[in-house]
Amino acid sequence: MSETMGERIYKRRIELNMTMQELGDKVGVQASAVNKWEKGLVENIKASTIKKLSAALEISPAYLMIGTDVDHEKYSYVNSAAFAEILLDRDSQELIAEINTLNKNEKKELLTYAQFLKKKREG
Repeated sequence: MSETMGERIYKRRIELNMTMQELGDKVGVQASAVNKWEKGLVENIKASTIKKLSAALEISPAYLMIGTDVDHEKYSYVNSAAFAEILLDRDSQELIAEINTLNKNEKKELLTYAQFLKKKREG
């Protein structure tokens, strides 16, 4: 099983020799919020908080949320706040992780299917 966002927050906080209170102060939240994040009790963290959290932990929002970085040159059009909003829920995180394992043809096939589902939903 892959590492959760809470586990990544905890691991990086410890690597930086930072207390929950210190991280909370940098992000603008209470230590109890940091504790909830680390335990995985909060599913949806606001994009603005993700941005502050990743800055405080000195890691990219992408790594914080899905455990991998993106090729920033290839995806330079994606700003970190917009990227964070896309990946806030667990289902989206899992979907992105799975997409990253697909080859180019499989990604095209998945895109075609997603477009089909969208048209079906819109009637």
